[in-house]
Amino acid sequence: AKPRISFSEMEKYYLDQYFMSGGKLIWLIDPIIAEMDSIGKYEIIMTADYQLNITDQLFKYGVRVNPDIVQDIQCHVIPILANFMGGQPTQELVPWIYYPIITHGSENAMVRNVDPVLLNFPASIDTLAKEGVKKTVLLKTSKFSRISSNPARVDLGIVQVKPDPRYFTKPSQITGVMLEGKFESAFKGRNTVQFDPIFKLIEKTDSNKMLVISDGDLIRNQIKKGTG
Repeated sequence: AKPRISFSEMEKYYLDQYFMSGGKLIWLIDPIIAEMDSIGKYEIIMTADYQLNITDQLFKYGVRVNPDIVQDIQCHVIPILANFMGGQPTQELVPWIYYPIITHGSENAMVRNVDPVLLNFPASIDTLAKEGVKKTVLLKTSKFSRISSNPARVDLGIVQVKPDPRYFTKPSQITGVMLEGKFESAFKGRNTVQFDPIFKLIEKTDSNKMLVISDGDLIRNQIKKGTG
């Protein structure tokens, strides 16, 4: 989850062949660098690209995780210093549009009974036409969303202004999708002897599934109800 260094071609090859052999993959990807601890420290940051070197591989499977940040009026809150009372600092909870509260995007059994999900600085996902591959949207933003492309300026001062729906004109951005069906290897037609001279390339799989989610922090399960 949330890889931060570039995948080598050999690593990509073994992931691809694992999938072609029937293994399941979950991609939990942050395409750009945007961390709340840095924003809390500096108040303003400029995002940067992680340069993970997997865009071509995901494209081959039928999906693209875009180098951007999705913002949503339907969002979580963060605490900020409001004022002092009795000599002690007080905090106020304010909407943080970079933390969308995501609703499920289908009646698929994986998400049908799941409560809204918190994402941190998610990216938008595009699905691409691939013969034999079915795409099921599992997570998507609300109808009041917008996108900032990398490099993007993230300013903590934005919490001083109430989000205006007129500026959120990119509705229902995909942030999680399942791909299932027939896939071709991302290494089909390439010389793979350099990666493994013994293992014979598997060029396709007739039935498999993968999940692609544009936030590596999802797996942290940051919000839960009750104490159990």
